[in-house]
Amino acid sequence: MPTRAGVLVLLIGLTAVTVGRVLGYLEIFLLGIVALALLAVCWLYVRFRRLSLQVSRTISPGRVPAGAPARVELQLVNRARRATPVLRIHDGVSGTRGARLSVAPLAKGATSTAAYRLPTDKRGVVDVGPLDIELTDPFGLTRGRIRSAPKAELLVHPPVYPVRALPEPDGQDQSLATDEQLAPVHQSGDEFHALRPYVSGDDLRRVHWASSARHDQLMVRQDEQIRQGRLTVVLDNRAEISVDALDALASIAASLLVAANQRQQATRLLLADGTDSEFGAGTLHVDTLLRSLALANPTGLRHLPAQLEPALTDVAYTSIVVVATQLGSADLEAVKMAGQRVRSLTLVHVEPSAYDPAEPDSGPHPAAAISVTRNLPFPQVWDRYHLSSRLVGRPS
Repeated sequence: MPTRAGVLVLLIGLTAVTVGRVLGYLEIFLLGIVALALLAVCWLYVRFRRLSLQVSRTISPGRVPAGAPARVELQLVNRARRATPVLRIHDGVSGTRGARLSVAPLAKGATSTAAYRLPTDKRGVVDVGPLDIELTDPFGLTRGRIRSAPKAELLVHPPVYPVRALPEPDGQDQSLATDEQLAPVHQSGDEFHALRPYVSGDDLRRVHWASSARHDQLMVRQDEQIRQGRLTVVLDNRAEISVDALDALASIAASLLVAANQRQQATRLLLADGTDSEFGAGTLHVDTLLRSLALANPTGLRHLPAQLEPALTDVAYTSIVVVATQLGSADLEAVKMAGQRVRSLTLVHVEPSAYDPAEPDSGPHPAAAISVTRNLPFPQVWDRYHLSSRLVGRPS
């Protein structure tokens, strides 16, 4: 395609050809032909010029908390037998005009590197690319783009506070296993301590089929070793809250989930739009949770009572944490009723002053176990609550 200079030459050429033809001025007519011919030659140069460039792009790191630095590093290697012309590179970046770089001519086998920073002030996914190399002719009249690298992305997740994991509930939920159901097994050669009913998330390889036939339900071998705790985080991202409020809530949820995973607990995330991560553990599962939190937006699909229901269906060895703000009386009643059905449910209430500088600091919420305010940030109040929970024996 023509550059601005190319468009000007095109207009001059057409005008000269027309005027020379109409008025019979041969010199002007030939001048127009030369201008158009030059433009055509430049277009052919760009159209058929081939570059043998090896282009690599590296985003470092692959995911960052909001506000942390991230950069893109580019490396270009000339594999052709001759030097390259001056290269202009355009790498698209979502939310911006993209990165534009100029690279001096590269000799045969030469390598050039370049880098630029990515915007990480907001959580979400930053799309990078595709990367195009812009090639121009020696006169600067035409240019063409060569696609050299595909799209990539940077995950900007909520900031993660260094907090301790919530202590595990002391024992199994009685709604899932009574003393009769969780009976010791002392047979010779057994590698397990007891049997209990199957719950969602159990490994089917641990099903004891002989006992399952006798009890007419699936029974799972229970090791005598310490059980793996589980954490369910219910994030209240309803449409009534602002984006700033959701940023604060998502950061708290991310901190709890990462801390639990570091303690080798299974984790689960529930959102108001129906997102349910199911229980899982490990690096890949945490990456999935952080992606869900990075992409979470206020939604009006579900209210808190309905959002709590999935968390109450599978509560064996499970702690539930509700992270919310601006709760009404019906919401508080739903949290209270849910707390009566499980061994461990904690309400983390984020006061408006924690995320809105214009709001006065109203102090702790009377109905919440943990209240986050402007003067009481989450890490401080969580560590205090964690210590009291350890002294009492379990969260209430």
